[in-house]
Amino acid sequence: MSSLRWIYAFAFINASLTHLVSWIVSLATVVVPMVFEKRFLEALHPANVFFIPLPWSGLTVENVGHGVHVFLRWDYMIGSAGVLVWAISLYSVAHKQILSTVSWPSLLFKIALLALVAGPAGAAVELIWERDELVFLETGGSRQQVSKAKKST
Repeated sequence: MSSLRWIYAFAFINASLTHLVSWIVSLATVVVPMVFEKRFLEALHPANVFFIPLPWSGLTVENVGHGVHVFLRWDYMIGSAGVLVWAISLYSVAHKQILSTVSWPSLLFKIALLALVAGPAGAAVELIWERDELVFLETGGSRQQVSKAKKST
């Protein structure tokens, strides 16, 4: 488990840093715009960086770069939402099996806070990390042996 902790810590820090840096740079255009050249202010504004246009909004793209930016924002949101749903599912099943309960209001608050600070990928890493810690603690870190008869079927 100690090796896994290093892996989880690295993954969480990586997800958090990239999320925080993008927020800090984007918010800096609003808070301290004099740090940036004027030509970058509009492109780095939080509304232009993080706003995800809805497909039915009638958005037209001016160039290929703008279209790729829209596509990558949707790709990130769909991909990270899928990973986050998977992590929530594993987390809740482990808590139901081991502790017989899941506090959904507190779990949703934790997810919202983690997603705000570390991004959806960071929130997923943290949930899986907590789930593995719980499972390893409850099982004593022992491996369940599978009989050779079960392996061959």
